[in-house]
Amino acid sequence: MTSRLEDAVRRSSAGTPYTVVPTDDGFDLRLDLADAQWWGAFNRAGLRTSFTHEVRVHGDRFVITDVARTVEWVAGSPRIAASAAVERGRIKRVGFQRTYALGDDLRPQKVVDHSFSSETGRRLIEDAAAELGLRQAMPLEQRIALAMAGLAVGGLVIGGLVVLVLWLAGVL
Repeated sequence: MTSRLEDAVRRSSAGTPYTVVPTDDGFDLRLDLADAQWWGAFNRAGLRTSFTHEVRVHGDRFVITDVARTVEWVAGSPRIAASAAVERGRIKRVGFQRTYALGDDLRPQKVVDHSFSSETGRRLIEDAAAELGLRQAMPLEQRIALAMAGLAVGGLVIGGLVVLVLWLAGVL
């Protein structure tokens, strides 16, 4: 089933800045920042984050894990610096940039008009999977985050009940 989903995503991502890369346990759909066709648009928009959607198929279910890698280079006198960050799980990012400048006729003209959504690549995978009858499951990172949130809420509720009982008993 993995190869059928991989082929379907490859077909639907043709002509987009996304590329399908096979892996040992599935495939990745990557935002190809190095593709010459898209480099100019990404560079003008200041995009410094590469998105990868890791796809794993298990029977009739599939899991998408979003991975965002951010790289920033700063060069200039008197310093050169670099930083990098990686996020994994369910990531939603939306951004846009519009830049205007005066043209030769001294009228404002749109120079840069770019928008980005991390959901675009995810939608390519989800649509292809739906056509194949696959159902989506949560990635491990997302399940862990939900469990931790549940524990935090449970702890707050128990703490609140303890304080309420102590207050009603006149201890507080």
